[in-house]
Amino acid sequence: MSRMEAVRKLLYPRSLAVIGASNHKNKSGGRLMDYLTKHKSLHSIYPVNPKEETVFGKPCYQSVKQLPDHIDLALVVLPGRKILKVVEECAAKGINVLAVYSSGFAEMGGEGVELQQKLLERAKELGVYICGPNMIGVVNANQRFFGSFSMAMETPNIPRSGKIAFVSQSGAIGGGILSKLWSEGIGISHFISSGNEADLDTADYLSFLAEDEQTEIICVYLEGVKDGRKLIDSLQKANYNRKPVIIYKNGRTSIGQKSVQSHTGSLAGNYQVYETVFKQYGAIYVDVLEDMFEVAKGFLSIKNLHGKNVAVISTSGGACTIIADNCLQAWTAAPRFLQKHEGLFKASNS
Repeated sequence: MSRMEAVRKLLYPRSLAVIGASNHKNKSGGRLMDYLTKHKSLHSIYPVNPKEETVFGKPCYQSVKQLPDHIDLALVVLPGRKILKVVEECAAKGINVLAVYSSGFAEMGGEGVELQQKLLERAKELGVYICGPNMIGVVNANQRFFGSFSMAMETPNIPRSGKIAFVSQSGAIGGGILSKLWSEGIGISHFISSGNEADLDTADYLSFLAEDEQTEIICVYLEGVKDGRKLIDSLQKANYNRKPVIIYKNGRTSIGQKSVQSHTGSLAGNYQVYETVFKQYGAIYVDVLEDMFEVAKGFLSIKNLHGKNVAVISTSGGACTIIADNCLQAWTAAPRFLQKHEGLFKASNS
């Protein structure tokens, strides 16, 4: 199985095992099951918990070994020390994509770093791909797959469809932004909380979303990157497919970079280097987090515009000149995905 096939199973699973499922909503495994069932997931769901006979009305399996065959994805909500065994059990059962919600890995430093490395090495030996650990979930709203325990899933009247995909290395920030979008009635195609990115990473998700038919715009909350070449390749792929990638990068100062290391175990790197890469390879970087989705909303509206010109109405001739300059400069620096809107960036002095 390739990495892209693994991401497809993560985002488009036909069947799910919830390992660590619970009937108690105050537990992560309980909230996860609650949201999966409350939002009427289109998938077959198989809870696993040796202490339960049923979970949220579904028959509960005592172990991974008892699960039926051909399960696409395992959602793992167990303490970190139990994950290695789960990886082995899933591999033996033919489940080769896991979303690991558990914390206590590289973000903790010390023994957590060692545990994450052991997890990665064992997963690679067994041909298993991992999203996370230390993540809050995955969503495919168009298919009603709400595989997250984030409180964002409590948002009333969640839109069932959308064209914006959102990848976040921070679970809490990702959930907060998701709540804001949904409360404003803005739908998404996918949400991926990537966590520590021990295995599958932001570049993998970007590369997949660049060709995903449900996605037109990609937003990324980025803390750090482990493979710069992969990120560049994924940005080029999105650019070639004319999909805007809008990025907010944190860890811009020395203090922020240390905070990133303690949060997800990532290396923040030099912000100026990231800024240069974003410019060179067609990504749009924003300095204010809220601007990420303001820009995304702007791209959603572009497709509804017609004609080849922009009309500006203002009480100031100087303001019109400033806007004309900005439009032309934006087009000059515009990446490939904007070329289909070339007419929008031509100014007339009539």
